[in-house]
Order: sequence, then C-alpha cells, then structure tokens
Amino acid sequence: TLLLTERFVKEYDITLAFHNHGPQDKVFPSPFDAWAAVKPYDKRLGLCIDVGHTARAGVDPVEAILKCGERLYDVHMKDLLPGPGDKADQAVGLGFGRLDVRSMMAALIQVGFRYQVGLEDEVKTDDPIPGVAQSFGYMRGVLAALP
Repeated sequence: TLLLTERFVKEYDITLAFHNHGPQDKVFPSPFDAWAAVKPYDKRLGLCIDVGHTARAGVDPVEAILKCGERLYDVHMKDLLPGPGDKADQAVGLGFGRLDVRSMMAALIQVGFRYQVGLEDEVKTDDPIPGVAQSFGYMRGVLAALP
C-alpha cells in the first residue's frame, strides 16, 4: 500500500501523515512504527503524532517529536490521567494530566514544526466548549512562556 500511496503523493504533490493509535493498534502503535514504515519512501509520507496514544504505547511524546520532526505533519494534542484501577487512561484538560505539554510544545518549536496542532478534547463531549477554551488558554500560556 505504501508504494501506491507514494505514487499519489508524488503525482498530486501532497503530504500524507500516518497516525499512531497506541498499544491496541497492530500496525502503528507508536510513532516509531509509522516512522520505520515511511522512512524509505518520499519525504511527503510522514507522521501524525497523537501524543496520548504515543504515551499509552510507552513512548515519550517529546522523544518522538524530536526523532521524527523532519517528517512530522500533524499533531493531536491531549492530556491523560490514569483511569479507574489504572487499567486505562482517561482524557483530562491540558495541564491537568501526566503529559508534559510544555516540553512537547518546546520540542515542536525546536524541530521547526509548521503544521497543525489539533486539540483533542474528549472530556465533556456533551458540552466541549468550556474545556476546549481552557485547554487553548493553557496552550497559549505555555507558548507565551517559551523562549
């Protein structure tokens, strides 16, 4: 499939990002799995790092951003806390979980990231606006404090 995908990437001059989905994903559990798959192909084949799935796969999102930065075309930003009984993570607003948002944002700046950082807010799906606003405010504050 990657050969065919590469052909279309070249023909239409587009970038395409493969998204990792954590330990339950058999193909791309971590960004490093996607990185290994796309590395031999055209540089327009790259990654979408989902920081939550990355952490759940046992990979440091900062390390993944720094290692894969040259072919990183999308980021899904979220924060997590251990869930009930520590069997599954639960989504929380940015800054309220275990992920180091500041270091992830600093890593994105370090690699010269110029694409989309999409906020994934899965806390209150019936009324997401207050949580989204709070998380965007947190991100803006983190960015303002970075050199």
